[in-house]
Amino acid sequence: MFEHLVSPQHKDFISQKPQRVKLYASLLLLSLFVFTSAWLGVNQGPKSSAQSQDISQFDRVKVFTANELGNSQFVLRSPSVAMFDFVLDSPYENISLNRLVFSSEGTMDEDFLSKLVLYQNQAQINASVQVINKQLIFTLDDYPLSAGKNYFHLKADALEDDLLGQKTKIFFQDIDSLDLSYQGKKVLPLGTFPVSSTDVLIVEKAQILPYNNLLKNNFVVSSGVSTKIADLSLSSQGETVDLQKINFIFSQNEKPVDFYLASKGQVLSRITGTSELDFDLPAGVLIKANEDLALELWATLETGEYAVTLNFISGKGFISGEQISLTEDITLSRLNVLPSVLSIQSQAQRHVLTDSWNTLADLKFTNLGEQDIKLHKLAWEIKAQDIQVENFELWSQDKFLASSKVVNDQIIFTFWGGTSLLVTDELNVQLIAKTTKTGPDSRLTANFLTDNINIQPENVQNNFLWSVDDQLYNSYLLPGLPLTPAILE
Repeated sequence: MFEHLVSPQHKDFISQKPQRVKLYASLLLLSLFVFTSAWLGVNQGPKSSAQSQDISQFDRVKVFTANELGNSQFVLRSPSVAMFDFVLDSPYENISLNRLVFSSEGTMDEDFLSKLVLYQNQAQINASVQVINKQLIFTLDDYPLSAGKNYFHLKADALEDDLLGQKTKIFFQDIDSLDLSYQGKKVLPLGTFPVSSTDVLIVEKAQILPYNNLLKNNFVVSSGVSTKIADLSLSSQGETVDLQKINFIFSQNEKPVDFYLASKGQVLSRITGTSELDFDLPAGVLIKANEDLALELWATLETGEYAVTLNFISGKGFISGEQISLTEDITLSRLNVLPSVLSIQSQAQRHVLTDSWNTLADLKFTNLGEQDIKLHKLAWEIKAQDIQVENFELWSQDKFLASSKVVNDQIIFTFWGGTSLLVTDELNVQLIAKTTKTGPDSRLTANFLTDNINIQPENVQNNFLWSVDDQLYNSYLLPGLPLTPAILE
C-alpha cells in the first residue's frame, strides 16, 4: 500500500529481488556442499583403503631407542640377546615398513651381523637380509605398523665363544635408514639421528655394581631404636647372578649387636656381630640383569659414632656358571648415634598477606628417641617488600613464648634455663607477624635457618641449638632439613 512512495527505479529493484535471492541461495548451497565434501575427504583417515590420501596430511613416524639404559655387557652363550631395541611410533594404522638399514661400529664382523634376527615384540619378522659394508639391510614386504608404539628388537640367537671381547654399536644413521610408505606414498621418519643402541661388549662373566641409595650418607640417629644404617642396590651387567654372600665392616664397635639384612620388607638374613658382618644368603636371592636388587642393613645401636662399609660380595652367574665377586671397600654411611634425635617439619603453606596478624611459619618438632629434648635457639631470615612489620611473635600450644625485632635481616629467639622449650614427644611452634601493606607488591618471606657444619663453640655461630642430657647440638645432619621458606604475599 506504500507503492506510491517508491520511485520507479526502486520498483524495478524490488520486482527483481526474488530471482536474485534464489540465485544467491543456490550458490551458497553449492559452496557448502564442496566444503563438506573436502572436509570429509581430509578427515576420513587412513583406515579407508578406498580413498587415496595426500600423505602430507599425516604426522611422521617417530623413531627412538626403546631402552637407553639397556645392557652394555652380555655373557658368552647368552641366548636371544637384544643388541638393539627401538620403537616406531605410528600416527595411523597400516603405514608400511619396507626397509631397514642398520649401520654398525666396532669389532663385530659381517658374518655376525648376517645372523641377527628382527623381532616385533616376541614374533620374528620374515625378511630378506643383506650385509654390505657393515650395514645390515632388511627388506620387508610392506610390513604393516599398528597405530601407536611398535616395539622392535634386533637379536642374536646365541653368542659363541669366539665373540669374547668383541664390541659393537648398532644404529640408524639418518632418515634414509628407514623406508616407510602409505598407499604408495613415502612417509618420512622423525627422530634424533643417529638413533643408536648402547655400546655392547661380550664378556666371560657378569660384573656386579653397587650403588648407595642414601642421599645423605652422614647422619644422626637415636639410640635404642631400630634404624636403617645402610641402604644400597646391586646391579648385574651381563647375566642374572645368584647372590650368596655379602660382607660389611662396622667400625668403632666393641659390643655385639644384632643386625639384619632385608630386601623389599623381607628379612633375608640375621647375625650378631661386632665389626665383621658376614651374611650368608638363602637360595633365590637374585641380582637380575636389568633389574636392581635393593638391600637394607638394620640395627639397634648404643650412643657413639660408627661407619658402615661394603667389603665383599659373592655370587654365581646363571649363564656363565662362574663365581662372581666384588672386593672393593665402599663407605655406605657414617652415623652419630645420640640418646634422642630431633625431626623438624614445616606445616605452613603459602598464605595471603593481610593487614593484621599473619602466621608466617608453623613448625612441628618431633622427638625420635626416648630422652627429652630441649630447644634453645631458633632463627629465621626475613625478607620484606612493600610492607611494614610491627612485630614478630613465637607461640606454642596457644601460649605466647617470645617476641623479636628484625636485626640484620634476621629474627632470633633464645630459650635458656627454665625457659627452654621441652620436646617429649611432639611440639608445635608458630611464628606470627603483625603487618601493614605499603605497596601493590607486598611480600614477606621467612626462611628457617639451619647449620651446614657441626656445632661451633660460640652460640652466636650456630643458627639452631638443642640439647639432650645437657649435651648441646646444632641442626647439622638433622633429618628433613633445610625447610622450604614460608611466603606471604
